[in-house]
Amino acid sequence: MQPNASPSGPADYEVNAVVGVRVGGAPVADLDALRCPRTEAALDDAVARARWLREEGKALSDLLHPVIGRCADDDRPLLVALRRAVFRGRRPTARVWSVRPAHLAARLERWAAAAARDPVAEVARALAEDRAAAVAALRVAARRDAFRLALATASPDLTRSVSAWLDDPAAPEPGPGALASLAKYLARAVVKPSPYASFTLSGLGRWCQGGPAVVPAVPPTVARSVAPAAVPTVAPAVPTVARSAAPAAVPAVARSAARSVAPVAVPAVPPSVAPAVVPSVAPSVARSAVPAVAPSVVSSGELDWVGVAEVDRAAVLALWSALAASAPLRDHVGLRVNPSVERDGDRLWFLGAARGQPIVSVAATKAVLDLLDFVHTTAEPTVGSLVCHLAGDRAAVDELVALGLLEPLRPFPDQSADPLDHLARWVESHAPGSPWPTRLRALQIAVAGYPTLTTGRIERLRLVRDLLDGLLTDLGRDRWPARRPLLLENAVLPQPVVVCARDRWQPVLDDLEAIRGILGALDRSLPFKLHLAAFFRDRFGPRAHVSFLHLYREFRAHPSPPDRPSDLRRATLAGLYGTNDDDIVSVDPQVLAKLAASWPAHVVAPHSVCCYGQELPGPALPRPALPGPALLGTGPFGPDGPRFVLNTVRTGYGWGVTRTEHLLRTAGVTVPTRTPATAGPDVLLAECRAAFGSQLNQRAPAVPHALDHPGGQPPDHPSGQPPDHPDGQPPDGSALSPADLWVRHDPARGRLVLCDREGRQVRPLALGMLVADLLPPALRFLVTVFGEPQTAFTLPDDVGWRPPVDGVARRPRLEVGRVVLGRAGWRVAAADLPARRTSDAESLLALALWRDRHGLPERCFARVTGRRGRDRKPVYLDFTSSFGLSALPREGEVVFEEALPDPADAPQHGPHGQRVTEYVFELSERPPDSHG
Repeated sequence: MQPNASPSGPADYEVNAVVGVRVGGAPVADLDALRCPRTEAALDDAVARARWLREEGKALSDLLHPVIGRCADDDRPLLVALRRAVFRGRRPTARVWSVRPAHLAARLERWAAAAARDPVAEVARALAEDRAAAVAALRVAARRDAFRLALATASPDLTRSVSAWLDDPAAPEPGPGALASLAKYLARAVVKPSPYASFTLSGLGRWCQGGPAVVPAVPPTVARSVAPAAVPTVAPAVPTVARSAAPAAVPAVARSAARSVAPVAVPAVPPSVAPAVVPSVAPSVARSAVPAVAPSVVSSGELDWVGVAEVDRAAVLALWSALAASAPLRDHVGLRVNPSVERDGDRLWFLGAARGQPIVSVAATKAVLDLLDFVHTTAEPTVGSLVCHLAGDRAAVDELVALGLLEPLRPFPDQSADPLDHLARWVESHAPGSPWPTRLRALQIAVAGYPTLTTGRIERLRLVRDLLDGLLTDLGRDRWPARRPLLLENAVLPQPVVVCARDRWQPVLDDLEAIRGILGALDRSLPFKLHLAAFFRDRFGPRAHVSFLHLYREFRAHPSPPDRPSDLRRATLAGLYGTNDDDIVSVDPQVLAKLAASWPAHVVAPHSVCCYGQELPGPALPRPALPGPALLGTGPFGPDGPRFVLNTVRTGYGWGVTRTEHLLRTAGVTVPTRTPATAGPDVLLAECRAAFGSQLNQRAPAVPHALDHPGGQPPDHPSGQPPDHPDGQPPDGSALSPADLWVRHDPARGRLVLCDREGRQVRPLALGMLVADLLPPALRFLVTVFGEPQTAFTLPDDVGWRPPVDGVARRPRLEVGRVVLGRAGWRVAAADLPARRTSDAESLLALALWRDRHGLPERCFARVTGRRGRDRKPVYLDFTSSFGLSALPREGEVVFEEALPDPADAPQHGPHGQRVTEYVFELSERPPDSHG
C-alpha cells in the first residue's frame, strides 16, 4: 500500500500524493475558430471612434467657448448650436456648420467625418462576412468524435436536430437556436472541465521533486528516475477501448505511427524558464524521447480516453423494486433491522422509509421484539422466512417494511459498478427459467457497449430506453420518464496525466493552507451549529449525553432557526476586500493566520479540503502595500513558480478524485489503493457509502469507517461489499449506525461533539458527489452539525462590491499570496443591460459601448445570482459573436466574471492542442500523532 501524503512540507499540514486532473473535452482552438475577427475589429474601431468623438468633442467644445464670446451677434446662436452638437456627438445642420471658425475647420471636419460613419452598417457587414466562417468552424468542431459522442449523452434532442447537417454539408443548416445551443455546448466543453460534464476528461497525477511545475507522467520504467519510487503510478490492467481527443483532422493510424516511430526531439529548457504545464506523453514516445532524468519539456501529450457508461442508479432501483415485489421473488428478498432503531421506554424510534424520512415510533410489544430478534439472529433472514416465523402473516411484514422498521436488502452493493449483473444472478438463483435474467443482461450488454460506438449512439440510447421500459411495463410499473436522462458516460484517462513538482508548488500550497485556516469562519452552517449547541444546553443541560436520534427527534419536534445569522463570514470577506478602488486586492497569507488565531474557539477550520483550480501562467510581480484595513498587505510574490486560480474548495478526503479512481477501476485500470485518511487516534472519520439512487455517489473509499445509514446496504453484509470488490470497505474499518452515536457538549468550544459508544469522537462525512440538499434529511443534519461542509468555499455574491456606477457594481480581483481567491466581477440588473436591438449588429454595438464604459472584457463568464443547481452555472460569453447574444442572461441580477486564466493560456497537450486543465490538490491538517 502506497503512502498518501507527500513527505515534504510544513509540519502542520500534509498534501495527498494523488493529484486530480480534469481536462477540457475540446481544444481551445475550436472555440477560437468561432471568433469573428472582422466583427471584433469593427466593434473595436467603433468603440475607439466613439471614445475619440467624445474626447475630441469635449476639446472642441472647450475651444469654441472663447470664440462664441467674441463673435458677431448674428453668428452667436449658430456657434452655440455648433458647440452643443459637437459636445453631444451629433452632426450639425448645414447652416450651423457654415459658421465653423477657420482655425478649427480642419479638426472639426475630421470630427465630422468620423461622426458621419455608420458603425452599425460596418459591424453588420463584418458580421455577415464572419458568420459563414464561424458556422463552418462550429460544424468542424462539433463533428469531432470526442465532442459528438459526449453531446449524444448530454442532449439527445440537439444531437438529433444537427446530425444530418454534421454528416452531410449539403444538408440544410439548422436554425439559429440549434446553432446557438451547439456553440454553447462547445464553449462548455472547452472552458468548463466540470466533474459533472460528459465533455470532461478526468484522470490522475502525482507529485515529484524537482523540475518544472508540471511535467508529463511518464511510464513506470522512466517514472522511477523522475519521482520517488513510493509515488504510485496508474496503468491499464486489461486492454480497453480507448478514444482519442486528438483533432479529427489527424487520422488515428497517423497519430499512432507518429507516437511510436517519429518522436520529436526537444532541447532541454532550464527550470527557471520551462513551461509551467507540460501534458502527459504516450508510453511509446516516453521511452524514446524522455531521458532517464527529470525532463524539462516533452514534445507531445496523450489524451486517449476510455468511456465508462452508467445507468441512472434510480432506474436500477426501479427494476429491483419491481422484481422484489413479483410473486416468484418476493419471499427471497433479504431483510435487516433499520440501523437507526433505538428503544426509549415502551417505544421503538427510528428513521422512517417514507418520503422526507420522518421519525417513526412503534410500540415495543413482545411480538415486535420477537420479530426483531428473529431478524437479528437468523443467518440470512428473508421475507419468506419471516412470514413463516409469523405463521403466514405477510401483511405484518409488508407493513413493517413500509414503515421502515425492516429494510429490504438489495442483491447488489451500493458501490457496485455492475448492479444489473448482480440483479440478474440473484433472479437466476431464486427463479430459474425466469425470462428476467436474459432481459436484464440484454440491457446490461446494451449499456456496456455504448462507449465502444462511434456511430449509432442515439439509436443505442433509444434501445437502452426501450429495453428498460419493456422490463418496467412487463413488471407492472410505469415507463422511465421521457425527459429524464437514463445513461451517463464518463470519459477517463487511463494513463497518468501529469507529475507536479512539489518544490515548485510549495508556495502555492502554503497559501492554500493559509486559506484553509480561515474556512471555519466562512462555514455557512456555523450559525446553525452554534444554535443547536444552545438548544442542547437548554433542552438537556450542558453535561448531558444524549443519543443522536433523541436529539434529532427533539429538534425536529421543536424546530427553530438561529436567532440571527452570524456576520463573521461576511465580515471576514469584506475585511479581505477592503474598500480601496484598485483593480486587484492583494492579501498577505500571514495575515490570514493572525486573523484565524484571533477568532473564538467555536470557529474550527475543516480538517481536510480539496482545492480545485487552474494554473495561472506568467510571473507574479511584487505589489505595493494597499490602503485600507490593517489586515491588507503584500505577500511574498516572486517571478518564479506557478500561481493558482481557485475555482472552489470542497471537503477533502479525496472528494471527486475518489470517483475518478472508481471509474478508472471500472474501466479495467489498476489504481493503487488509497490509504484511508485519519484525524488522530481519538477521532473516527466515517463516510456514508450508500448511493441513495445516484451514480454520483459511487466512488472509492477514503476513510477507515463507514456510516450505516437507513436506505443503504450494510457495509459488512455479504451483499454490501464483496471482499474482492475494488471499491470495497477499507481493511480494519468498522461500520457505525445512527443507533451507535451519542452527543455531548464541548464547553471549551461551545459546540456539540458526536461520539461512538466508547466515547471516541466521530466525524461523519458525505463524500459522494450528490449535492448535500438531496441527501436524506437525517444524514444531512448529521454531516452539517458534526461533520465538514461538502462545499467549504465558493465566493458569495454579497461581499466585495464597490458602489455602483450607472447601475453597474464592480468587484476587484482578490489574491492571497500566489492564489487568486476571487476573480474580478461586475454586477448589474438584467433590466439595465442594453436592450436587444432589431439586429445582431445593433445589439453587439450597444453591448460593446456599454462594456467600454464599465471596463468589461470582450470574453468572460456570466451567471444569474440567487439561483441554485444548474441555473447558477456560469456560461462563457464572447461579446463579439452573434452566438454570444443568445447566451446572455436577460433576467434577474447578472454577475460577469473575468475569464481567468484566459483560455488562450491553457497548457498545450501535444497534438491534442491547448486544453483548459483543472487540478485538484488535497490538503489536510496533520494528525496530532504524526507531528515532528
